[in-house]
Amino acid sequence: ELRPDYAEAHYNLAGVLERLHRLPEAVAHLESAVKLKPEGFPAAYYNLANLLTDLGRPAEALPHYERALALRPAFPDAEYNLANALAMLRRGEEAIPHYRRTLELKPDHAAAEMNLGSVLFGLGRLREAEEHYLAALKIDPSMADARENLARVRAAQRR
Repeated sequence: ELRPDYAEAHYNLAGVLERLHRLPEAVAHLESAVKLKPEGFPAAYYNLANLLTDLGRPAEALPHYERALALRPAFPDAEYNLANALAMLRRGEEAIPHYRRTLELKPDHAAAEMNLGSVLFGLGRLREAEEHYLAALKIDPSMADARENLARVRAAQRR
């Protein structure tokens, strides 16, 4: 039987429920974990935010990513996923510093380079977008999305 006051048990059960695709139940157990251990569980906040984003609720995920980062400031995956959630919400200007922080912490993060390029492209900052698509391709030459986006930004620059 699950001890209701044991944060780690809720966290572990949430992981099992997630693998079983029982996401709403996993969310409930992660919410219990962070309530029981609000000051010392950045992974629980991070996983809760990821599940909320996966459930199409990125706005609800934002404070959980922010809390994970407050507890563990050098957390590139949380920075990256926070940036992605902000981008999903069409808050590109707010996403940019989180993509940049991701790259500061993890310079070889090709997806962060590409997604930063996409945000910049969406904001009409074509030269910067091109630089980030090129950086993504330097890290991972097989990244088809970056190659396609680079072609799109170059076509837009010729107009």
